[in-house]
Amino acid sequence: MVSAWCLVPAGALVLLVPVLLNGFPFIFQDTSDYLIFTPRLYRSPFYGLFLFGFHMNSFIWAPAVAQALIGSALIYLLIRVLPVRNRPGTFAGLIVFLGAFTSLPWFAGFLMPDIFTAYLFLAIYLIGFHLERFGRPLQVMLVGFAGLAMVVHLSHLVLGCGAIAAFVLLSRWLRQPWRRTFVRVAVLCIPVTLTVGAYLTYNRVIFKTLAISPAGQTFFLANLIEYGPARDYLRDACPGAGYKICTQVATLPSTANAFLWEAGHLDRLGGFTGMSVESAAIVRATVMSRPGAVATMVAGNLWHALGAHAPDTDVSSEFPPYSAIFEVIALKFGPRALAAFQASAQMRDVVPHRLIRTADTVLIALAWVLAAATSMVALVRRERALAALPLFFAACVLGDALVCSALSGVFDRYQARVIWLLPMAALLCLICVRDGSRQRLGGA
Repeated sequence: MVSAWCLVPAGALVLLVPVLLNGFPFIFQDTSDYLIFTPRLYRSPFYGLFLFGFHMNSFIWAPAVAQALIGSALIYLLIRVLPVRNRPGTFAGLIVFLGAFTSLPWFAGFLMPDIFTAYLFLAIYLIGFHLERFGRPLQVMLVGFAGLAMVVHLSHLVLGCGAIAAFVLLSRWLRQPWRRTFVRVAVLCIPVTLTVGAYLTYNRVIFKTLAISPAGQTFFLANLIEYGPARDYLRDACPGAGYKICTQVATLPSTANAFLWEAGHLDRLGGFTGMSVESAAIVRATVMSRPGAVATMVAGNLWHALGAHAPDTDVSSEFPPYSAIFEVIALKFGPRALAAFQASAQMRDVVPHRLIRTADTVLIALAWVLAAATSMVALVRRERALAALPLFFAACVLGDALVCSALSGVFDRYQARVIWLLPMAALLCLICVRDGSRQRLGGA
């Protein structure tokens, strides 16, 4: 039997192929904030700590290697608990498939916390449905992975709680004993509690406020302005409502990004701090006065988000003028690292975007069909536990698209970071069904 100590590093190496070909880890404009621990109301400081714990201001590749190792380990553990006959072969085939055809390797080598969204869902699945299959050290490791994945991004607390809710619903559908479900929910509450405590402590110390998200609902307000409901509400309510934003109603930008980051629109209103209370009041009033318009916006965004999952959208050579990424790389890692970044395929614009997006579009369409088909086959064979595999990850993908598109808008990155879970789950379900059929034929 091939050891996990060989398979997991080999799998990580496969997942690093795109960044190795790129010549540098993939970089986004927000990466600079994480690299220099910039305190932001709207950003988690803990991904910056994760990055620093590996790069130590000397080797920028180390966090990408760590992210690939975590992904490879979680996939190995997933295959370990499933009823497949050839686990090493299944792991090798699956990791090569995921590395060659899905968004997983693009995010494993991306110095942004997005990859941990999918890792959070994987850890919750393993803890929720298969906790008893692991010894105590692995149980602690899985809880640690879940805690790390949850704390590195503000949205992960909400998404993690949603995934836990999906587990509870599926466990009831599987007719699991209430005590078993309760124990697993209790274990899953450990990373939730630690994340809440970490955010409350950090925000109290740094921003002198006892809140999980001091930025409040400003992102949701920006989205409501872009898609119309809040813009229409403000036109009717101003100037009588007395909002600070009433002075800008006639000149509100057309997009959420422009309102949040460009031309000083938000800064003139006091920034995230100054708009925290007012944003909540406007969001509440908009939802109460225009529930139909808000529901239409949420449904429309969800629909568009499900078709927006190109993995390479943010692998771009274009950075906004306010981005300090070049200065940060030079300052922390030296001129050789900066030269390597500037010579990367990303910065030379030689990434084959059209090929990548075409393959992604075809694969994900087939993955939805295969996930539905394998779930139905498992149900016909009365293997509900097996059907729960693609059903759980499909629910997570849908939940991620719903939350992110409603609160922040439609961006490919939000879906691409998790969409690879769907073909992975569908293929594993198919393999389990096939191996089950072979076992029955052998027994016959």
